[in-house]
Amino acid sequence: MKEQWRLILGLIIVIIIAVFAIVNVEEVPVSFVVGVASWPLILVILGSAFLGVIISSCFAGIRIFKLKKEIQELERLIPNYDKIKARRKEEEAVEKAKREQARIEKERAKKEKARMEKLEKERIEKEKLDNVKKNQDNSSNEIK
Repeated sequence: MKEQWRLILGLIIVIIIAVFAIVNVEEVPVSFVVGVASWPLILVILGSAFLGVIISSCFAGIRIFKLKKEIQELERLIPNYDKIKARRKEEEAVEKAKREQARIEKERAKKEKARMEKLEKERIEKEKLDNVKKNQDNSSNEIK
């Protein structure tokens, strides 16, 4: 959810910058160290925004890299971290196997129930046929 809000906020900021840039289309002088150029204000605004995104992304990337490195160093300080991590993976595998076994048992029980229902229906049908035959035999004996 947090990422969605960031995306929405980013889109709103981009729209505001774009509208602001479109409104300001006149040419402005841009001073460089070695000279002056005349560019449309829209290019100056969008270029500045783009450079700001690139620079902030670079700083964020450096921060992420440092934090990952710090996490690795802290993990090395934890005694038996590899064993803890391996045990956690084993526990997850056991839980997954248990869920799979439960699913298989549930499926097996469902099939067994369907088989028993079928057998019960067949038994009832057979009883009905037997009753019909008995009734026919009784009625034929009565006629004789």
